Amino acid sequence: MPNLLSFMEHNGVVMTNHHTPLIAHTADDILTSETGLYPDRHGMPIANEYNYYKPDGTADTAGSFGYWTDPIVDYNTSSSQPVGDSTPTMVNPSGRNTQAPWVPYTRAGCNAGNDLIEPLATPL
Repeated sequence: MPNLLSFMEHNGVVMTNHHTPLIAHTADDILTSETGLYPDRHGMPIANEYNYYKPDGTADTAGSFGYWTDPIVDYNTSSSQPVGDSTPTMVNPSGRNTQAPWVPYTRAGCNAGNDLIEPLATPL
């Protein structure tokens, strides 16, 4: 569909080479933007939550919203405590902690990366 692509490129709709990861969920999109990696490479491949195995062999859900070095946290507990597994929330395909989220920003020549949603009344 070259005509559609041309329209989008020349009318400001496609402004970067950033493509939404599929399946698109808030956590996946934010982490993809921050790390420069698609979900299969940063460790949060599916959604805003994922399943983990407990020591007794049963599965439970944990949340994708966390600092990249945080351990697995179960949001269904009363105080959202780590589950006792020290594996980082974000792991790469080799099972090691994913690169720091600011690496793509510094490689692109930025001094800092700030992905926040700011209220309009707050000065940026």
